[in-house]
Amino acid sequence: MAPDEDVTGLCQELVDRMEGYRATGDVRHVLGDSALDTAARLTEALPGRSSVGLGSLMTLIPFHLLRARLGAGPRAELDAERAAAHRRRLQEEYGITFVEDGDDDFDPESTLVVNLDEPEPEDEDEGVDDEIIRLWYLSTATGDTRLLAHLVDLLRDVVQDTAPDDPLLVERVAKLGTATGRLAAVTHDSALSDDAVALLDLAVRLDPDNARNLDRLGVQLQQNVEQTGRWEHLDRAVAVSLAAVKATATLSPDYPVRLGNHCAALWTRGRYANHVESFDDAIRLLPLVLDHPHLDPSLRAGHLTNLGNALRDRGQLVGDRHAMSEAILVQEQALAEMADHPTPYVNGIGVRMNHASALLLWHKHAHHPDALTDGVDLLLDCLDETGPDHPMRPMLLCDLGNALAQADEDDIRAGREAAEAFREAIGLLPPGHPVAPLVRSNLVATLLPTEIPPDGMPAEVVAEAVRHAEQAVAMTTEDDPEAGHRLNHLGLAHRHRHRLSGDPGDLSSAVRAYRASALLETAPLWVRWNSYEAWGEAAALAGDWAGALAGFSGIAALLPLTVGELTSRRNREMQLMRLGSGIRDAAACALRLDRPEEAVRLLEEGRGVLLRQLVEHRTAIDDLQERAPDLADEYRQLREVLGSATTSRIDADHGLTLARQRAARRLIRLTEEIRRRPGLSSFPRRLAPDPHAAAAGGPVVVVNISRYRSDALAVTGHGIVVVPLPDATPEAVSARVAALYDALDRRSAARGDAAARRRVEADVEEVLAWLWDAVVGPVLARLSLDRAAEPGARPALWWSPTGELTLLPLHAAQRRDSGDAARLCALDCVVSSYTPTLRTLTPSEPAAARRPMVVAMPHTDGYGDLPATEDEAGRVRALLGGGQLLIGAEATREAVLGALSTATHAHFACHAVCRPQDPSRSGLITADGPLTLAELAGLTPEGAELVYLSACETARGGDVLTDEAVHLCATLRLAGFRHAVGTLWPIGDRVAVYTTDAFYRALVGNRGSEASPRVVVNEVSSRLRDEHPDLPTRWATLIHVGG
Repeated sequence: MAPDEDVTGLCQELVDRMEGYRATGDVRHVLGDSALDTAARLTEALPGRSSVGLGSLMTLIPFHLLRARLGAGPRAELDAERAAAHRRRLQEEYGITFVEDGDDDFDPESTLVVNLDEPEPEDEDEGVDDEIIRLWYLSTATGDTRLLAHLVDLLRDVVQDTAPDDPLLVERVAKLGTATGRLAAVTHDSALSDDAVALLDLAVRLDPDNARNLDRLGVQLQQNVEQTGRWEHLDRAVAVSLAAVKATATLSPDYPVRLGNHCAALWTRGRYANHVESFDDAIRLLPLVLDHPHLDPSLRAGHLTNLGNALRDRGQLVGDRHAMSEAILVQEQALAEMADHPTPYVNGIGVRMNHASALLLWHKHAHHPDALTDGVDLLLDCLDETGPDHPMRPMLLCDLGNALAQADEDDIRAGREAAEAFREAIGLLPPGHPVAPLVRSNLVATLLPTEIPPDGMPAEVVAEAVRHAEQAVAMTTEDDPEAGHRLNHLGLAHRHRHRLSGDPGDLSSAVRAYRASALLETAPLWVRWNSYEAWGEAAALAGDWAGALAGFSGIAALLPLTVGELTSRRNREMQLMRLGSGIRDAAACALRLDRPEEAVRLLEEGRGVLLRQLVEHRTAIDDLQERAPDLADEYRQLREVLGSATTSRIDADHGLTLARQRAARRLIRLTEEIRRRPGLSSFPRRLAPDPHAAAAGGPVVVVNISRYRSDALAVTGHGIVVVPLPDATPEAVSARVAALYDALDRRSAARGDAAARRRVEADVEEVLAWLWDAVVGPVLARLSLDRAAEPGARPALWWSPTGELTLLPLHAAQRRDSGDAARLCALDCVVSSYTPTLRTLTPSEPAAARRPMVVAMPHTDGYGDLPATEDEAGRVRALLGGGQLLIGAEATREAVLGALSTATHAHFACHAVCRPQDPSRSGLITADGPLTLAELAGLTPEGAELVYLSACETARGGDVLTDEAVHLCATLRLAGFRHAVGTLWPIGDRVAVYTTDAFYRALVGNRGSEASPRVVVNEVSSRLRDEHPDLPTRWATLIHVGG
């Protein structure tokens, strides 16, 4: 072999062959005889140490190992021996150890580490390229910033000395860009990060089809966004990384790596731009990475944790609990993969941090104590492994601070530890670090509670919080997605300082900060929601009712974005739990400004959202079936997928989120197609009905309970009558709800104890008396309806309460017997019905003929027997003239749902389960389990007239969704039944039979024609009251919902 053999050219030929295999998956690139001949020539050209180039060894080792993996038999064994020989030489002469990663593909930049115990080479004349490679791996192995800086200087000199037409220029520029990016990451130098982008940009311009450099540029653009906040690079990172993927053959070993980097770019864009579609794309593509046949098993953990991150952040952005729970399971898989395939190339601390983050998010939304404990333990373990100089320690401390801050508000120690964690993180971060404003803002949230104590926080704590809040905002650009969060915390800090100082300027500053946060469209919806409410509160505190109205009413404007149809019912419920009292406060502010029409409009927009969607979609489907029947079936199927209930607190079905996303994307496209059809341009929406039209049959009284004022708004056919209710404060209502249900809970223990039973009934009577004094009496007096009338002559009136008032029996409010006035009950004055909202009172045609169904459950495992229900069912069926009868084991969930779909009259004599904290899981108990409210909501019965629920608490709503009327009566009313009759609390078996018999006899009448169900409910309740005036637990529970 000639001594002047072109060693560099031979190295490049072998690299090209390995790249060819990577690009195409064609093993002939490396297994052919010509490839082996090139390797042999390169080996022969390196006879002694003085002429050994480090780059040559780093090319020969992966080449022979790759051949050994792809080949077979003696030739493969020979390649393995040659690789081993080169590895020994690399170790002996350069102190560098080659580490096998178990994959079919080898990249010297990711499979070599430095053995620092070995001496460095003594040959001072080794080539510059050898020195570059040495510094590259030394800096990687040691993390020594000085070595990395020296590498960048050396590469810069090499690039400057490289001729423009030199074929090595592109790779040298790319290496300089990559090394500069690495140096920028460890020094937090944003200027260096910009330089790295510019260099890799140049490399791509010099060779636009080089997939490897496109990939490098995409990674660097992501890093640049995190370091500099140049949000314009988000879209470019996604586009460039996608170009790298497209330039790589699908079966290439490089394909999963580059697709994974593209997914990382999508996740980065989703995270920084609050872009849900980017999360969706990452969630869709990452399974392709994980399933790729050439994916290095040791890298699975990294891609799994990225998938978990995308699921977690999507869940947080849109309130998708399915995504949040699936994120935990995926992160657990990542930890398991990391244990099975340990490797220095997957950040083990990062994987555990991500798992902890998913657990803490789940705790925040599901309030699961184990999730908080496990998350804190993971972070503490990671901190034990990191010293003060570890680059990840500040973020670990920040996450730990966030975790401890989630502990019980009364846990003072946890709060102090959280603050100390944030303070330590701030002390470790160099000036200008991009994470600094995040940590400062989180410290503010830890120092200051959202509920301001009457005496205020300590002055030194408030001063520290204000300082950090101002610095965090000053360090944040307006287009930073975290700007809304930090402005919210600045507003909170000014509110706290105002409590101490009374300075109006602090209150004005708080309003400005909250307003800026609320109006920032790039902020997460939940941040904007909180800021709108805080804006309203601060303005109200200043006496600015117009400003307060603007703040509180902004929440209503967010509802269409927050509670979209493309999420499951459970997710929508969880989002609505955040609504709180904001809409009611907005209505109160409107009334302060003498705007009753606006108050009614706000209450209509902000209450009964789930029910409104149900009604709108039922009507929409009817229109769709008539105008575009070819699209109706698919629309129904997609709605069923998205609206399906889940009874699990954590989803074990991997891919559930992806299935929902596919259905959501298809539904969007299908809706666009539907809107192109004649007469369906606004599908599925319809114009809101005139609220006054709902009062055609009698006044509808919307009772608004707010901390700023409480009022009844009696909507009539001619206008709105406002009745102030100063005694019906939220605190007073809450106290009566507690008193009522405490008394009802004591009934079982009072059996056989006459005195105890009298106390129960007396406590219930006290609640009814308060309802008369504080709410019902003033309303009836203002409407001139506060006098007794004979049965059949009582005028109709509908109640539409808000907040916790939905849990109280307004229809049975009773005036005390006093010297000035005799006892008077609302039952004697009006025929009361309930309606969740005004729009649900739309008229409908009665059924042409009866199709009854009757369900009875005399015995149910796990519940008390109801022996009288079988006889009750037989009598009801006879009174209704026949129909389907389902008793005991026949009454399965499937059988009941099937019968309901065609019934005009439905009667249930069974147990019901009420879950006030999770109302959609309330339901009727059938032979094979509960038929939940969420399942019943999907019914579309034809010509449904009446449903009677002779079961426990079928008209009691939830404690957490009081403005959604989430209870069985309202759900079945909105499912299509014109009338629904049920009870607010359980009644005895014999009383239920008596009430049912009286109801149906009065309903059918002597000649078989039906009376109005609401009138019959009033008459039956009045009769029970006349017979047992001192037993309100019997006669005050039956209610009517409907028109």
